[in-house]
Amino acid sequence: MMIWFPSAKDCQFINSEVAIHFFITDLAQPLASLLAMPEDWLAWPGLDLDPLPDWQTAWGLILGDAAHASLPFLAQGAAMAVEDAATLARHLGAPVRGYEQIEHPAQRMVESTLKQMAGLTGALPYGVDGCTVPNFALSLTALARAMAQFADPRGLVPARRAAAGRVVRAMTAHPELVAGTGRVCTNLMRQSPGLVAKTGAEGVYIAIVPSLGLGVALKIDDGASRAAEIAIGQLLLAHGDLADASRAKVEALLTPTIANAAGLTVGGLAPAPGW
Repeated sequence: MMIWFPSAKDCQFINSEVAIHFFITDLAQPLASLLAMPEDWLAWPGLDLDPLPDWQTAWGLILGDAAHASLPFLAQGAAMAVEDAATLARHLGAPVRGYEQIEHPAQRMVESTLKQMAGLTGALPYGVDGCTVPNFALSLTALARAMAQFADPRGLVPARRAAAGRVVRAMTAHPELVAGTGRVCTNLMRQSPGLVAKTGAEGVYIAIVPSLGLGVALKIDDGASRAAEIAIGQLLLAHGDLADASRAKVEALLTPTIANAAGLTVGGLAPAPGW
């Protein structure tokens, strides 16, 4: 959890627990309660550049990764995970404290929903990631089955069917928010309207093909994302129900060149013959 101040000098203000509690006194109660939870605070200057007086102009607005030069430790993903967990905990009538523990009702609901989507029973094995929350393990078959539920949600209960449809519509309408400009999954979605693709950690990739009611999941054994990107593209060409115009654009994504630090092309990637 972080409190940002506009300069290193102001950052020194949070050198004591007393100062922190003084700072949060006038905040809205939900935020004040959240900020009062940490037991220990650290203070350090985190700005490499002088803060901009305004991040908005008549033609643009700096958001997300673009703001990292000014706020290098913004950690939006972790911040959103905390917000999601806090919102889910309150929805369940559970305390926010301890949301990252496997026994917390929020994590139990995550596991229950995942099992229902993947068609599994029993406790799921899990590991703890860098954000300290449980990550539940699935086989590729189960992961693909869960993605197929998004592609064809007719077998889900009404509330979950509506939620699955909303997720797919949001991702297909805004592929740049799924990964980012220049990322393969964003480009695959831009070139193939109606299709969802998403990269994961350690060479995992998924796809959702609503036109076929199909879910796809793959994993590269050595965890290399560049191999996963080529593989998911080939699978979508073979089974993705792509229009001719989309096929040509997707094929172009599957033979990227590799450049060295001087910008010279020194190699490239391509699917293996016959794959």
